[in-house]
Amino acid sequence: MLLALLANPVAVADTYYLAVPPFMDRDQGEAQFGELAKYLSDKTGQDIQTRSSANPIAFWESLKRGDFDLVLDGPHLADYRVQRLDHHVLAKVKGLLSFALVMKPENAVFEADDLIGKKVAITPAPSLCAVEIEGFYPNLMRRPELVEVKSHQEALALLRTGQVDAAFIPTPLTGQNPDLVMIAQSAQLPHSAMTAGPRVPDAVQASVRKALIEAQNEYAGVNVLEVMNVYSGFEPASDEMYASYSKMLTGIWAY
Repeated sequence: MLLALLANPVAVADTYYLAVPPFMDRDQGEAQFGELAKYLSDKTGQDIQTRSSANPIAFWESLKRGDFDLVLDGPHLADYRVQRLDHHVLAKVKGLLSFALVMKPENAVFEADDLIGKKVAITPAPSLCAVEIEGFYPNLMRRPELVEVKSHQEALALLRTGQVDAAFIPTPLTGQNPDLVMIAQSAQLPHSAMTAGPRVPDAVQASVRKALIEAQNEYAGVNVLEVMNVYSGFEPASDEMYASYSKMLTGIWAY
C-alpha cells in the first residue's frame, strides 16, 4: 500500500481551505460556501473545506498569514492577494459589480450629499462596500454616520425598521427589494474573483477553474450557483484584469 502511494503521490490530496467571507451572516456564509466547497471537492477530487473567521479583523489577519487557499471576493482583495500573497485569479463572476445607496421612498433624498450626518448601514472594512462608500464621502468631516453591520441583509433590516436612514448594498439587491429607492450608485468594477494561493498546484487550480466556469452547464452546478446567489455564473479571468485595484485598500488596517 505504501509503495503504491509513493508511486502515485497525487492520489493523496491535501486539504485546501476555502475562505468564508465575514461580510455576511456567519451561518448563512458557512452554508453557502460549504455547498461550494462540496461541489468543488466533488468535481476536482480534492479535499476542499471551508474556513471561517470570527470577524473582519480576524479575516484580514488570516488572509495576510496565507490561511486561505481559495478565496472568492471583490477586486480590491483579489488584487491584494495577487500582489502580496502569490495568488492567481482562476475565474470571476460574470459581469460588473457596483453598490447603491437605498432608502425608503417616504424618506428619500435627492443625492448622496443629502445623507451627510444621517445613519447609513454598511458592511465593515475591508469589504468592498466599506471601500466604495469613501468615493461618495472623501471628506471625513462631511459624511454620514456609518453603522457597521454583519451582512447586507442586516443593513436592509435596519433600514426597514427605521434604525438607519439608508443602506449601502450591492446594486443587484435593489432588484430584489423594489420597495426601496436608489439614491446613488458607485462606479462599476470587475465582479468578484476566485483566487488560488501557492499551496494549490497548477493542476488543481485548472480543475477548480474548469468546475467554476462549467457549473452553469449542469444541474448540480446550477444548484450551487443559486445557493451562492451567483445567478450569472462564472467566466474566465486573469490577474491582469484586477491589476491596481488593491490600491483601494490604501489606509485600511496598515495596508
